[in-house]
Amino acid sequence: MQLAVPVRQVRVSALSLDGIWSDGFLFLKPLAETHSGPERVLDRLNDRDLFLPLRVAGDRSVILLNKTHLARLLVPEGHAGDAVRETHENLAARIETVVVTVVGGQPLSGWLAIQAPEWQSRLSDYLNHLPGRFFPMYADDTLHLINKHAVIRIQSQR
Repeated sequence: MQLAVPVRQVRVSALSLDGIWSDGFLFLKPLAETHSGPERVLDRLNDRDLFLPLRVAGDRSVILLNKTHLARLLVPEGHAGDAVRETHENLAARIETVVVTVVGGQPLSGWLAIQAPEWQSRLSDYLNHLPGRFFPMYADDTLHLINKHAVIRIQSQR
């Protein structure tokens, strides 16, 4: 008898630091380990595992992506629930329009929803105090999860 844990399948595209894109599916658990509710894409990227398993689109094979070497992950059908941390859900947000450049990529124009207390609401404070290695950004109606260690520069567009 084989037991299976039900999972939610999410389509993603991952850009590695060497400029190679990998398209596939990430599987999320129905219950997160660190908060109530379902596991989010951002939870998966910021967990302690070094490798992210991705089922290759149009194939049944699985590749393991080293999170340290990911520049960003796109979630084309993503929504705020795939990124918002439970501890930030009740904080007032402001939108910051930015251009982010990561290693191996072109500049990406989009916006961040800065969800932080007033004393940490500057862009630099927000980014420097975010826990985990990835942060959410929205561009072209797509959720982008950016590796802070792959960022070359972030420019505010105010």
